[in-house]
Amino acid sequence: MANTSRPSGAPAELTPLELLPAGVALSWGLVPTGTRGPKPGMSVAKIVEAAIQLADRGGLAAVSMKSVADRLGFTAMSLYRYISSKEDLLILMLDAGFGAVPASINLAHGWQAQCRAWTEAVYYRILEHSWVTDIPIGSAPMTYFQTRWLESALQALSGTALSGREKLNTALTLSSLAMANARLTRDMRQGRNQQSSRDESERFEAALASLLPAAEFPELAPLVQANAFSDDDGAEHEHFEFAMELVLEGVAARLRD
Repeated sequence: MANTSRPSGAPAELTPLELLPAGVALSWGLVPTGTRGPKPGMSVAKIVEAAIQLADRGGLAAVSMKSVADRLGFTAMSLYRYISSKEDLLILMLDAGFGAVPASINLAHGWQAQCRAWTEAVYYRILEHSWVTDIPIGSAPMTYFQTRWLESALQALSGTALSGREKLNTALTLSSLAMANARLTRDMRQGRNQQSSRDESERFEAALASLLPAAEFPELAPLVQANAFSDDDGAEHEHFEFAMELVLEGVAARLRD
């Protein structure tokens, strides 16, 4: 009979939970192995909160282990008792930036209304912490709040005839749509803030129009002449709302086929 026991001195096999990245484990309230003892007056939540405050003011460029430690009145080395790297800190910031799923999503009637409420919640939550879009996403959602948001979208689609894979792809499409449009809105806001005056903005639009002769740009030139790219009329979120409705109408059409 074969001997299936582990040889003496062989390293223990890691469990699936032990294989989680430290930042993901911390988001679920799990303490990664090897973490050193706590330092009075500090916690993972306080570190993440301080990092988010820095990012809200100065973007991700303002966040480092040292800058966070300075804000808390500790040394950078003391932060490593709780969070082992800046990469793990970014994971936790991303998760906390999204936060809890609004309960109001479930109050919407029908899958389209719930998906619309969900997508709008993602979009406006990101605008509150626009640096979220600058954090690279290298894997499927695994952190606590991210999985809660994904579950919420899947539940909104649970009453449809979509397959499980189609529901997942729909949720990921809506999430990507919200993130891309939130980033566009943020960048357009920053562009407006950098313009010294409305006159300068109008001169820029006039210069752009002069570069587009109607004979060569029969579709684009009239839009520029009509200031279609300007959101001064309160249409700041029009591109997002149009894209969201386009996707939802496409899903509805798929369900009718």
